[in-house]
This record gives sequence, C-alpha cells and structure tokens, in this order.
Amino acid sequence: MNRFILSIVLIFVSTFLSFGQVEIKANPLGLVLKNIDIGAEYGISQNIGLGLQPIIDFDRIRLFGETYKSARFGAILQGKYYFIPKKRIDNIYGMLYLKPIAGNYALENIYSINAVKISMGIGFGYKFVSTNHIVFESNFGYGRALFNKAYPKIATIDLSTYPYINYDFILSVMMGYRF
Repeated sequence: MNRFILSIVLIFVSTFLSFGQVEIKANPLGLVLKNIDIGAEYGISQNIGLGLQPIIDFDRIRLFGETYKSARFGAILQGKYYFIPKKRIDNIYGMLYLKPIAGNYALENIYSINAVKISMGIGFGYKFVSTNHIVFESNFGYGRALFNKAYPKIATIDLSTYPYINYDFILSVMMGYRF
C-alpha cells in the first residue's frame, strides 16, 4: 500500500513539474552575511510565476561590550506577473508577497524576546535568463505588517503601536539555474 501511495505522489509531482518551468536561485551576498538565502520559482504560465524563498538568519553583533544574538525563520511567498516575457517568466515583473517570520532575539542569556511578524506587500523586479538557462534576478518590495507581536518573559508587547516598526522591505539579488 505504501509503494502505491508513493508511486501516485511521484507521478503527480513529475506531471506537475513537467508543465511549468522550475528555477532554483541563491543570493551570493546572503551567504557572506551568514544568511541562508535560497529560493525557487515555478512558472504556471507564460506570464505568471509563484516563488518561495525560505528565510534562515543567524546574527551575532557585539555593541558596547554586550553580545546580541538573533535567529529568525520564515518564508517569502511571491506571486509574480511578468509584463513582456521573452523566454517565459522573465523580463520586468510586478509582484505581491506574503512574509511570515518568527525570531528570537537575546542579550547574552540575560534577556530574550520571541517575535512573530506577518507582512504583506507589493514590489517589482527584473529577471534575465541566458541561453544556458542561467538566471539573474533582482527585486525590491515594500509592505506593511499585518501582525507584529513580541513575547518577552514579562508581558506581551504589541508592536503595531509603533508605526516605523511595521514597515517591511525586501531586496534581493539572486543567481540560479532554470530547469
């Protein structure tokens, strides 16, 4: 029975992938900054692509003799519309994005805050695909937080009362390969 279910799932996935284009991309600058910044995009049609970009960040900053650590996990879900595609899902595009993210921010085991933020926004970008299927892409997006809360050990802090914390930006420059 398990082999039957596995074969059905494999047939479904291979059929789904055969009708569209799949791209795997990475941000080379993100690897230098200790951020694992990879992404994938699936082309539904000539003009529409769906993207997924996981967020995995680990930062350690030393300021004024204190060490601050953070770990964030989340994803950026993107819906892209390509205005004048030349090779399917390439050239100039507009996008909508949804960005759920959760993180922990700590000060040398003295103070720790868990935070959750869900943002939504719009953006634009440009993608170039070479004849060897190498992809170069850059985009910029701006949005607002729909939900933004911090949970320290003392009490819950509603960050939506602070207007500048609720802005959200995405900026990426990525290289990858189209299958």
